[in-house]
Amino acid sequence: MPTRICSKRFVINPGNRQFAAEQPQWLNRLQLIGALAFMLSTIFSGPLRWMLASAGLAVAAYLPIIGGLAVAMLTLAYQFAKGAFGARALMLCACLGYSIFVGMLMIPNPAQVAFATYLFIPIYIGLLLAPAWQRIGHWPRMIGVLWACVVVAVVLNPYLAFPWVGFEYSVGSVSVETGREWWSGDVQRYSGVSRASFDAAIQSVILLTVACGHTAKRTWRVVMYSATAYCIWLTNSKTVLVVLAVAVMCTEISPVALRRIRIPTIAVLVAFGWAMPLIGLLYNPRLNALNTSSSLHSYEDRLRNMWPEAFDLWFERGTWLTGRGLGALGTAQTYFEPHLFNAGDNLHLYIFVTLGMLAAPLTLYVCWQVAHLRISKERLGRVPLVLFLVTLTYGLTTNAIENASVALILALVARISADAPAFRERG
Repeated sequence: MPTRICSKRFVINPGNRQFAAEQPQWLNRLQLIGALAFMLSTIFSGPLRWMLASAGLAVAAYLPIIGGLAVAMLTLAYQFAKGAFGARALMLCACLGYSIFVGMLMIPNPAQVAFATYLFIPIYIGLLLAPAWQRIGHWPRMIGVLWACVVVAVVLNPYLAFPWVGFEYSVGSVSVETGREWWSGDVQRYSGVSRASFDAAIQSVILLTVACGHTAKRTWRVVMYSATAYCIWLTNSKTVLVVLAVAVMCTEISPVALRRIRIPTIAVLVAFGWAMPLIGLLYNPRLNALNTSSSLHSYEDRLRNMWPEAFDLWFERGTWLTGRGLGALGTAQTYFEPHLFNAGDNLHLYIFVTLGMLAAPLTLYVCWQVAHLRISKERLGRVPLVLFLVTLTYGLTTNAIENASVALILALVARISADAPAFRERG
């Protein structure tokens, strides 16, 4: 079968069995439309919500995510009926169902579990619309334009007063900001076209990683790295600067070197992710010596308060084996359990509180599968692995899953590693 060239530097053989290769064209089109609508509404969330709310159509802002969910469920039904949905991917979906069941048992208000299920829609979209996301990843011009929009909007933000920043509207009895006006001490955190500064920061790195996979000239990549770093600096998202460094390193090193360091790097990131929440739990009395200036205050708060209290939610309001279920901590608590609110702010701890000890084998399994993704000589071929390292690094000090962009990437890479043997190393 002839090969199809998606860009000058990356070739896909359509004869490879990827995901559900025999999907009908109508389903492929629906997936692509749903994925594009969700991506654009996420990236341009600030101005989109502002325009719709100003026109009295605030509810319409939720159509892309609801539409994406509908297409994802249609895909699940079709692939399950046709036997095209792999057992491993089905297992990942089953874990979500398990967490919902446990949440219904452990959490007093079922509405809290339902709201958390809504927040997990990017996970479903990433898992089930994988073919559409892969097609979008092979559109270099569009990815480059989206990256530029995110970065330029943040760079211009100090000089332009965007009308959606600080603008509030109501959906039912809930007040929602179209763009978060946020300060860290005396420093404003700029968000550009995103709803919050941390969204803009991590989106810039994700789009940069994919865009650099299509960029052959190192000079241009250096310019893109520099612009992204300045964008992140303006958002005052300190963790994302570390994320950017990881993305740059893994994008620029040779394929041979990346093959050698991928397993140790993933192992170190997971070990840090598991160990960091234990510091505050085991050694809290020693934290008085920490610098409590604004630069370290948020990290100290995690160590002294947030992470130990998350363990309390796990062991005292759930069980060590099953966890507390979906909605156990995070955004859903702000509406239903404000007195117990805990952001988690660590990807692994968030998963453990949600799934209990099931989180350990699940995490190790996904990491093992991703660590064996094929690394070709072409830079674009390493993008899934780099994106996974980005999510692990970002997840050291954030729960990550409640960020739509990061959750989608995490689910997509997990799906690629689980159900696409063409992407894994042989032997």
